Amino acid sequence: MDSVNLGKMIADLNALRDVLAKEWPLLSKFRWQIRESGLETATAYMRYGPRLGGRELHLIRFDPAKFTFKPWHERELGLADKNEEINIDGWAKKLPSALALINGGQYHVDRSYIGWLKRDGKFISGAAKSGWSGYLVSGPSGRNSNPATPYSTIIDMEEKGRKLKPADYENIMQSLMLRDAYGKIRVNNSFHLASRAAIGEDEEGRILFIMNPGAISLHDLAVVLGDPALNLKRALCLDGGFEAQMLWRDKDGEIFKSQAQYLVFPNETIYSPSLFRSLPSVIEAVQR
Repeated sequence: MDSVNLGKMIADLNALRDVLAKEWPLLSKFRWQIRESGLETATAYMRYGPRLGGRELHLIRFDPAKFTFKPWHERELGLADKNEEINIDGWAKKLPSALALINGGQYHVDRSYIGWLKRDGKFISGAAKSGWSGYLVSGPSGRNSNPATPYSTIIDMEEKGRKLKPADYENIMQSLMLRDAYGKIRVNNSFHLASRAAIGEDEEGRILFIMNPGAISLHDLAVVLGDPALNLKRALCLDGGFEAQMLWRDKDGEIFKSQAQYLVFPNETIYSPSLFRSLPSVIEAVQR
């Protein structure tokens, strides 16, 4: 088959996939379970998207009136100096007040954070990443006196009509937008498959931690997150692959985890359901 015909076949398959994604439910029916006041969990199954592994989509939903979201980085705790690298289990021990944790965004080879990272008014990483317009923010600062200002939200600097500024919040995590308020998918369609983590905000202003263990592209995850059952308005992507990790703990301290299973390269597929890579940064959900 020549390259022209192969290209047409791939284009036709992509078009068919997009039609099916619009016409068929993307998620199975699921039910939210109340775990704490203001914290609910659910597991849905994706009918579309994952190419390898589990089709679960693990969800934690928070009422921002009862929770705030704070980023952490290993350098604050001196872990790099001690040559200590910890996964999400280790972070849970370091942050015993966190009822839920999810891995942070992207990082450099030297494990420093890419983009803004700020907690309790102090910058952990003060160099904004050019071209990344998404910010998870919480805790309006004293400069923002408008009572209508959301306590926690996702700010998209490309969204028109909203006058919120990341700098007016005490806690900030910068990352790539996955979906926006206009329903537009903000990532490219590629064959790069991996387990994924994301953070969303629904139409009622609730914040969601999102994790899937199977191998899926960022584009297809963004498509799935458009399912009406989730009612999402905005979504940010976090680091994927074996860094994609999420946990929550109940009132008795029992820990429930969702961990990555796959990382797929053009010439290699890595499957490891028990590999928890160390995380330079995490996002903590803590009661207000």
